[in-house]
Amino acid sequence: MKHPPRRHARTTQKGRNVKKRALGGVAVLSSTALMVPGVCLLPAFAAPDGSGIIINEIYTRGGSSGATYTHKYVELYNPSSAAIDLSDLTLGYSASHGKSVSSKVALSGSLEAGAYLVVSAGSNGSNGVQLPEGVTSPMNLGAKGGIVVLAPSSRIDAALADPATAIDLVGYGNASVAEGEAARVGSNSQMAANSSSRIPNGTDTNNNAAEVFSFTGQRPHSWRPARMWKCAARSPNFTG
Repeated sequence: MKHPPRRHARTTQKGRNVKKRALGGVAVLSSTALMVPGVCLLPAFAAPDGSGIIINEIYTRGGSSGATYTHKYVELYNPSSAAIDLSDLTLGYSASHGKSVSSKVALSGSLEAGAYLVVSAGSNGSNGVQLPEGVTSPMNLGAKGGIVVLAPSSRIDAALADPATAIDLVGYGNASVAEGEAARVGSNSQMAANSSSRIPNGTDTNNNAAEVFSFTGQRPHSWRPARMWKCAARSPNFTG
Protein backbone atom coordinates (compact mmCIF):
# COMPACT_ATOMS: atom_id res chain seq x y z
CA MET A 1 0.00 0.00 0.00
CA LYS A 2 1.40 3.40 -0.95
CA HIS A 3 1.00 6.36 1.38
CA PRO A 4 1.66 9.92 0.17
CA PRO A 5 4.04 12.06 2.25
CA ARG A 6 2.27 14.35 4.68
CA ARG A 7 2.49 18.11 4.17
CA HIS A 8 2.71 20.65 6.96
CA ALA A 9 3.63 24.27 7.50
CA ARG A 10 7.09 25.21 6.24
CA THR A 11 8.61 26.16 9.54
CA THR A 12 12.17 25.18 10.44
CA GLN A 13 13.75 23.61 13.46
CA LYS A 14 17.06 24.38 15.14
CA GLY A 15 19.54 21.55 15.62
CA ARG A 16 20.96 20.31 18.91
CA ASN A 17 23.28 17.29 19.12
CA VAL A 18 25.03 17.12 15.76
CA LYS A 19 26.71 14.01 14.31
CA LYS A 20 28.78 13.14 11.27
CA ARG A 21 30.87 10.52 9.44
CA ALA A 22 33.55 10.05 6.78
CA LEU A 23 32.96 7.54 3.96
CA GLY A 24 34.04 6.41 0.54
CA GLY A 25 31.92 6.57 -2.62
CA VAL A 26 29.27 9.29 -2.44
CA ALA A 27 25.94 9.58 -4.25
CA VAL A 28 24.12 12.93 -4.23
CA LEU A 29 20.36 13.46 -4.31
CA SER A 30 18.98 14.83 -7.54
CA SER A 31 16.20 17.41 -7.56
CA THR A 32 14.46 20.11 -9.54
CA ALA A 33 15.30 23.72 -8.61
CA LEU A 34 12.61 25.87 -7.03
CA MET A 35 13.26 29.30 -5.51
CA VAL A 36 11.86 29.74 -2.02
CA PRO A 37 12.96 33.21 -0.84
CA GLY A 38 13.59 33.76 2.83
CA VAL A 39 13.70 30.10 3.88
CA CYS A 40 16.90 29.21 5.79
CA LEU A 41 17.10 25.85 7.51
CA LEU A 42 19.01 24.96 10.63
CA PRO A 43 20.95 21.76 11.40
CA ALA A 44 19.45 18.37 12.24
CA PHE A 45 20.07 16.80 15.63
CA ALA A 46 19.69 13.54 17.51
CA ALA A 47 16.42 13.55 19.43
CA PRO A 48 14.70 10.44 20.80
CA ASP A 49 11.89 12.73 21.96
CA GLY A 50 10.40 12.67 18.45
CA SER A 51 11.82 15.98 17.24
CA GLY A 52 14.58 14.73 14.93
CA ILE A 53 14.89 12.71 11.71
CA ILE A 54 14.85 8.94 12.18
CA ILE A 55 15.65 5.87 10.10
CA ASN A 56 12.10 4.56 9.94
CA GLU A 57 12.28 1.50 7.68
CA ILE A 58 14.91 -0.78 6.10
CA TYR A 59 14.22 -3.27 3.28
CA THR A 60 17.13 -5.60 2.50
CA ARG A 61 15.90 -8.22 0.00
CA GLY A 62 15.11 -6.14 -3.09
CA GLY A 63 15.22 -8.23 -6.27
CA SER A 64 15.43 -11.58 -4.47
CA SER A 65 13.04 -14.47 -5.10
CA GLY A 66 9.68 -13.46 -3.62
CA ALA A 67 10.74 -9.82 -3.25
CA THR A 68 8.13 -7.07 -3.26
CA TYR A 69 10.51 -4.54 -4.84
CA THR A 70 13.45 -4.84 -7.22
CA HIS A 71 15.64 -2.68 -4.99
CA LYS A 72 16.48 -2.39 -1.33
CA TYR A 73 15.72 0.90 0.40
CA VAL A 74 15.92 3.00 3.55
CA GLU A 75 13.08 5.29 4.60
CA LEU A 76 13.77 8.46 6.60
CA TYR A 77 11.00 10.20 8.53
CA ASN A 78 10.64 13.62 10.14
CA PRO A 79 8.23 13.13 13.07
CA SER A 80 8.53 16.72 14.25
CA SER A 81 6.35 19.76 13.58
CA ALA A 82 9.10 21.66 11.72
CA ALA A 83 11.18 21.19 8.57
CA ILE A 84 14.70 19.86 9.22
CA ASP A 85 17.82 20.75 7.24
CA LEU A 86 19.51 17.83 5.45
CA SER A 87 22.32 19.75 3.73
CA ASP A 88 25.22 18.56 5.93
CA LEU A 89 23.96 15.04 6.52
CA THR A 90 25.01 11.69 5.07
CA LEU A 91 23.16 8.37 5.14
CA GLY A 92 25.65 5.51 5.28
CA TYR A 93 25.84 1.73 5.48
CA SER A 94 28.35 -0.49 7.24
CA ALA A 95 28.67 -4.27 7.26
CA SER A 96 27.83 -5.94 10.56
CA HIS A 97 31.39 -5.55 11.92
CA GLY A 98 30.83 -1.80 12.12
CA LYS A 99 34.45 -0.80 11.50
CA SER A 100 33.73 1.78 8.80
CA VAL A 101 31.05 2.96 6.40
CA SER A 102 31.37 1.15 3.08
CA SER A 103 28.90 3.23 1.07
CA LYS A 104 26.91 6.41 1.56
CA VAL A 105 24.67 9.06 0.02
CA ALA A 106 25.01 12.80 0.71
CA LEU A 107 21.67 14.49 1.41
CA SER A 108 20.58 18.01 0.50
CA GLY A 109 17.70 20.43 0.99
CA SER A 110 15.31 19.75 3.88
CA LEU A 111 12.63 17.30 4.95
CA GLU A 112 9.22 18.76 5.73
CA ALA A 113 7.45 18.17 9.00
CA GLY A 114 5.71 14.79 8.96
CA ALA A 115 7.27 13.83 5.60
CA TYR A 116 9.14 10.71 4.50
CA LEU A 117 12.14 10.31 2.21
CA VAL A 118 12.83 6.96 0.56
CA VAL A 119 16.41 6.25 -0.55
CA SER A 120 16.76 3.27 -2.88
CA ALA A 121 19.81 1.02 -2.59
CA GLY A 122 21.27 -2.10 -4.27
CA SER A 123 19.44 -5.07 -5.77
CA ASN A 124 19.76 -8.85 -5.63
CA GLY A 125 18.02 -9.43 -8.96
CA SER A 126 15.01 -8.52 -11.07
CA ASN A 127 12.15 -9.83 -8.93
CA GLY A 128 9.55 -7.42 -7.60
CA VAL A 129 8.29 -4.09 -8.88
CA GLN A 130 10.46 -1.09 -9.58
CA LEU A 131 10.81 1.74 -7.13
CA PRO A 132 10.08 4.95 -9.04
CA GLU A 133 12.97 7.05 -10.28
CA GLY A 134 14.18 9.42 -7.58
CA VAL A 135 16.76 9.27 -4.80
CA THR A 136 19.31 6.52 -5.32
CA SER A 137 22.39 5.40 -3.40
CA PRO A 138 25.27 2.91 -3.73
CA MET A 139 24.35 1.22 -0.45
CA ASN A 140 23.99 -2.58 -0.69
CA LEU A 141 22.19 -3.54 2.51
CA GLY A 142 23.03 -6.96 3.91
CA ALA A 143 20.11 -9.24 4.75
CA LYS A 144 21.60 -11.03 7.75
CA GLY A 145 22.99 -7.96 9.44
CA GLY A 146 24.28 -4.45 8.97
CA ILE A 147 24.28 -0.90 10.26
CA VAL A 148 22.50 2.08 8.73
CA VAL A 149 23.54 5.45 10.12
CA LEU A 150 22.48 9.06 9.60
CA ALA A 151 25.09 11.59 10.72
CA PRO A 152 26.82 14.85 9.79
CA SER A 153 28.96 14.16 6.76
CA SER A 154 32.36 14.78 8.36
CA ARG A 155 31.72 12.39 11.26
CA ILE A 156 29.96 9.44 9.69
CA ASP A 157 32.58 6.85 10.69
CA ALA A 158 32.94 8.40 14.15
CA ALA A 159 29.24 7.69 14.72
CA LEU A 160 29.93 3.96 14.39
CA ALA A 161 32.35 4.17 17.29
CA ASP A 162 29.91 6.25 19.31
CA PRO A 163 26.26 5.74 18.24
CA ALA A 164 25.16 8.42 20.69
CA THR A 165 26.70 10.99 18.34
CA ALA A 166 24.62 9.91 15.33
CA ILE A 167 21.44 11.65 14.24
CA ASP A 168 20.08 8.11 14.14
CA LEU A 169 21.54 4.61 13.83
CA VAL A 170 19.97 1.20 13.33
CA GLY A 171 21.90 -2.03 13.79
CA TYR A 172 20.06 -5.18 12.75
CA GLY A 173 20.69 -8.92 12.65
CA ASN A 174 24.27 -9.80 13.61
CA ALA A 175 25.41 -6.16 13.70
CA SER A 176 28.10 -5.39 16.27
CA VAL A 177 26.95 -1.76 16.58
CA ALA A 178 23.42 -0.64 17.44
CA GLU A 179 21.44 1.73 19.61
CA GLY A 180 20.90 -0.55 22.57
CA GLU A 181 20.65 -4.06 21.10
CA ALA A 182 20.44 -4.93 17.40
CA ALA A 183 17.01 -5.42 15.84
CA ARG A 184 16.04 -8.98 15.01
CA VAL A 185 15.60 -10.11 11.39
CA GLY A 186 13.70 -13.00 9.82
CA SER A 187 14.66 -15.63 7.26
CA ASN A 188 15.53 -14.68 3.68
CA SER A 189 12.03 -15.61 2.49
CA GLN A 190 10.41 -13.62 5.29
CA MET A 191 12.56 -10.56 4.61
CA ALA A 192 11.83 -10.70 0.86
CA ALA A 193 8.22 -9.80 1.62
CA ASN A 194 8.76 -7.76 4.80
CA SER A 195 10.83 -4.83 5.97
CA SER A 196 12.33 -3.90 9.31
CA SER A 197 10.17 -1.01 10.48
CA ARG A 198 9.71 0.99 13.65
CA ILE A 199 6.61 0.02 15.59
CA PRO A 200 4.68 2.15 16.30
CA ASN A 201 5.57 4.17 13.21
CA GLY A 202 8.16 6.84 13.98
CA THR A 203 9.12 5.46 17.39
CA ASP A 204 12.73 6.08 18.49
CA THR A 205 13.71 5.06 22.03
CA ASN A 206 17.40 4.41 21.25
CA ASN A 207 16.97 0.65 21.57
CA ASN A 208 16.77 -0.98 18.12
CA ALA A 209 15.71 -4.39 19.45
CA ALA A 210 12.70 -2.88 21.20
CA GLU A 211 11.48 -0.61 18.42
CA VAL A 212 12.46 -2.11 15.03
CA PHE A 213 10.63 -5.25 13.95
CA SER A 214 10.17 -7.29 10.78
CA PHE A 215 6.52 -7.64 9.91
CA THR A 216 4.20 -8.24 6.99
CA GLY A 217 2.73 -5.46 4.90
CA GLN A 218 5.13 -2.61 5.57
CA ARG A 219 5.79 -0.46 2.53
CA PRO A 220 7.64 2.80 1.90
CA HIS A 221 5.43 5.79 2.73
CA SER A 222 6.78 7.89 -0.12
CA TRP A 223 7.52 6.87 -3.68
CA ARG A 224 9.53 10.03 -4.28
CA PRO A 225 11.66 12.39 -2.19
CA ALA A 226 9.60 14.65 0.03
CA ARG A 227 9.53 18.39 -0.63
CA MET A 228 12.98 19.87 -0.09
CA TRP A 229 14.29 23.43 -0.11
CA LYS A 230 17.33 25.52 0.87
CA CYS A 231 18.12 29.18 1.44
CA ALA A 232 17.40 31.15 -1.75
CA ALA A 233 21.07 32.00 -2.19
CA ARG A 234 21.81 28.29 -2.59
CA SER A 235 19.10 27.55 -5.21
CA PRO A 236 16.35 25.92 -3.13
CA ASN A 237 15.35 22.49 -4.39
CA PHE A 238 12.02 20.76 -4.71
CA THR A 239 11.28 17.18 -5.66
CA GLY A 240 8.06 15.29 -5.20
